[in-house]
Amino acid sequence: MVEDSAPTRWGAVGYAVRSLIDDGHLEVTVTLPQSAPAHTWLRLRLPRGHRIESATLDGRAIEVDRAREAVRVTVSGQPTGPAHLLVTTGPDEGAAEAAAQT
Repeated sequence: MVEDSAPTRWGAVGYAVRSLIDDGHLEVTVTLPQSAPAHTWLRLRLPRGHRIESATLDGRAIEVDRAREAVRVTVSGQPTGPAHLLVTTGPDEGAAEAAAQT
Protein backbone atom coordinates (compact mmCIF):
# COMPACT_ATOMS: atom_id res chain seq x y z
CA MET A 1 0.00 0.00 0.00
CA VAL A 2 1.43 3.38 -1.00
CA GLU A 3 0.17 6.91 -0.35
CA ASP A 4 2.22 9.90 -1.47
CA SER A 5 0.28 12.73 0.16
CA ALA A 6 -2.36 11.80 2.71
CA PRO A 7 -3.76 15.02 4.18
CA THR A 8 -3.33 15.63 7.92
CA ARG A 9 -3.66 18.72 10.11
CA TRP A 10 0.13 19.21 9.86
CA GLY A 11 0.39 18.73 6.11
CA ALA A 12 0.78 15.85 3.70
CA VAL A 13 2.12 12.51 4.96
CA GLY A 14 3.61 9.92 2.64
CA TYR A 15 3.85 6.25 3.47
CA ALA A 16 4.44 2.82 2.01
CA VAL A 17 3.52 -0.42 3.77
CA ARG A 18 4.84 -3.79 2.67
CA SER A 19 2.92 -6.53 4.41
CA LEU A 20 4.86 -9.70 5.14
CA ILE A 21 2.41 -10.65 7.88
CA ASP A 22 2.65 -14.37 7.06
CA ASP A 23 6.36 -14.02 7.87
CA GLY A 24 5.58 -12.03 11.03
CA HIS A 25 6.32 -8.45 10.08
CA LEU A 26 5.52 -5.29 8.16
CA GLU A 27 8.00 -2.95 6.49
CA VAL A 28 6.83 0.66 6.69
CA THR A 29 8.33 3.84 5.29
CA VAL A 30 6.77 7.12 6.39
CA THR A 31 7.60 10.72 5.46
CA LEU A 32 6.22 13.33 7.84
CA PRO A 33 5.68 16.99 6.98
CA GLN A 34 8.03 19.66 8.36
CA SER A 35 5.29 20.84 10.75
CA ALA A 36 4.68 17.38 12.27
CA PRO A 37 4.94 17.12 16.06
CA ALA A 38 8.05 15.50 17.51
CA HIS A 39 5.98 12.46 18.53
CA THR A 40 3.47 11.03 16.08
CA TRP A 41 1.32 7.92 16.50
CA LEU A 42 1.03 5.83 13.35
CA ARG A 43 -1.95 3.48 13.38
CA LEU A 44 -1.44 0.16 11.59
CA ARG A 45 -4.64 -1.84 11.39
CA LEU A 46 -3.82 -5.52 11.09
CA PRO A 47 -6.04 -8.35 9.90
CA ARG A 48 -8.11 -10.12 12.54
CA GLY A 49 -6.05 -12.63 14.49
CA HIS A 50 -2.82 -10.56 14.33
CA ARG A 51 -1.34 -7.93 16.62
CA ILE A 52 1.73 -5.74 16.84
CA GLU A 53 4.42 -7.31 19.02
CA SER A 54 7.22 -4.77 18.67
CA ALA A 55 8.60 -2.14 16.31
CA THR A 56 11.85 -0.44 15.43
CA LEU A 57 12.49 2.93 13.78
CA ASP A 58 15.73 2.99 11.82
CA GLY A 59 16.91 0.07 13.97
CA ARG A 60 15.90 1.54 17.38
CA ALA A 61 13.04 0.10 19.46
CA ILE A 62 9.98 2.36 19.62
CA GLU A 63 6.83 2.48 21.75
CA VAL A 64 3.89 0.27 20.75
CA ASP A 65 0.27 0.69 21.81
CA ARG A 66 -1.25 -2.73 21.08
CA ALA A 67 -4.78 -1.70 22.04
CA ARG A 68 -4.73 1.15 19.50
CA GLU A 69 -2.73 -0.84 16.90
CA ALA A 70 -0.26 2.03 16.82
CA VAL A 71 3.46 2.75 16.96
CA ARG A 72 5.03 6.00 18.15
CA VAL A 73 7.26 7.65 15.59
CA THR A 74 9.64 10.12 17.25
CA VAL A 75 11.77 12.41 15.14
CA SER A 76 14.64 14.50 16.45
CA GLY A 77 14.41 18.02 15.11
CA GLN A 78 12.61 18.59 11.83
CA PRO A 79 11.90 15.58 9.62
CA THR A 80 14.26 15.55 6.68
CA GLY A 81 13.47 12.29 4.97
CA PRO A 82 11.65 9.01 5.24
CA ALA A 83 11.65 6.99 8.45
CA HIS A 84 11.96 3.23 8.11
CA LEU A 85 10.01 1.02 10.49
CA LEU A 86 10.07 -2.72 10.96
CA VAL A 87 6.94 -3.89 12.79
CA THR A 88 6.96 -7.40 14.21
CA THR A 89 3.55 -9.08 14.36
CA GLY A 90 2.22 -12.14 16.10
CA PRO A 91 -1.01 -13.98 16.76
CA ASP A 92 -3.67 -12.11 18.71
CA GLU A 93 -4.76 -14.75 21.21
CA GLY A 94 -7.57 -12.51 22.50
CA ALA A 95 -9.14 -12.18 19.05
CA ALA A 96 -9.09 -15.95 18.56
CA GLU A 97 -10.77 -16.51 21.94
CA ALA A 98 -13.42 -13.85 21.26
CA ALA A 99 -14.20 -15.38 17.85
CA ALA A 100 -14.56 -18.82 19.42
CA GLN A 101 -17.10 -17.49 21.94
CA THR A 102 -19.42 -16.02 19.28
